[in-house]
Amino acid sequence: MGIELFANRPVEPDTNVLHSQFENIGGLDVLLELWSWDGIIGQSAILIEEQVAGREKPEIIELISSEISLGSNYTTSKESGFIFINYGFKDSDDILLGDD
Repeated sequence: MGIELFANRPVEPDTNVLHSQFENIGGLDVLLELWSWDGIIGQSAILIEEQVAGREKPEIIELISSEISLGSNYTTSKESGFIFINYGFKDSDDILLGDD
């Protein structure tokens, strides 16, 4: 098993997934994605909801942030059996032109 576990994850129609990578973090299957949407570049850690059943949100965030630097600006959501932790938001102009 691996990345195919995430084949049915929802992706917004106007989101361009730039890179996907499967990881195992603390015994959980996690899909890491780099994406762009409406001039924003961001990253997501996507988990399978049933794998974290019974865990509270702070525990999940702590587990993921032990391996990934989420920073203080992140969002979480649940959709179609998946949990999305979105982080690392940057304006694509800052990346292309250089952040002064």
